[in-house]
Amino acid sequence: MFFILTSCVFLIQSNKAFSQNYPDTIVTKKSDIIVCRIIVLDARNVFYFKKNKRKAEPDSLALDAVQRYAWHSKDIPASNHESFPIPFDSTSKLHVGVKLNFQLNYPLVQESVLLSLYFKGHNLFVGPEYIQLLEESLTSDLSETWEQQYPALSFGYRYLSKSWNTKTNIYAQTSFSIFKGKYTQSQNDAPFVTTQEPVVVLYTFGLGANYKLNKNSMIYSEIGFCSHNQNQSIPFLHFMVGVEYRFGK
Repeated sequence: MFFILTSCVFLIQSNKAFSQNYPDTIVTKKSDIIVCRIIVLDARNVFYFKKNKRKAEPDSLALDAVQRYAWHSKDIPASNHESFPIPFDSTSKLHVGVKLNFQLNYPLVQESVLLSLYFKGHNLFVGPEYIQLLEESLTSDLSETWEQQYPALSFGYRYLSKSWNTKTNIYAQTSFSIFKGKYTQSQNDAPFVTTQEPVVVLYTFGLGANYKLNKNSMIYSEIGFCSHNQNQSIPFLHFMVGVEYRFGK
């Protein structure tokens, strides 16, 4: 009997403590109920703490997915440990941006202006690119003499890791550049010089970090490897820096 009474008191006290720490509720449009403590509400998202096992875990939800909410803790001061880290990217809205990229994929230097589309942690980009060749040949064949400058089309995909840091996050990116190359090739027999115009496909993969300058602008850098379809050798080093402006964020 004593054990039963003790258990009932413990359950009542635990429930009371839980309701004090997580007094708010969010009802989604899918009729899911989230018991939490709401911390921040902006024009697009609601940020809150929810209980995950024995610790409070920060999370967020787009207001478009919310049917209604009850913010009972709005006028209750939060404890010091509940300062909410607004995530680097928190919106589920589609956003448009413009990137300016500079890449060194020796012996190629690439500069591009890219249209950028964001949705949650996914980023697609496409745009024109200018490529300059720093050596006489793109390949290891010394009989080839390549032209030095090319217009190209660049496109790719970037995955942004979920980060509760307000200024920076890590990403992985893969990109392609396609251009029509041109070179002359010396031969011992007639015709002694031939001209070739192959389609060059340049592939890069890298890991990088974004740093947010303000709510619309950020800079980033990336390192990885690069290869292309005109050379079957080991992939070479890829390095990139850039700046991006996102509209309406």
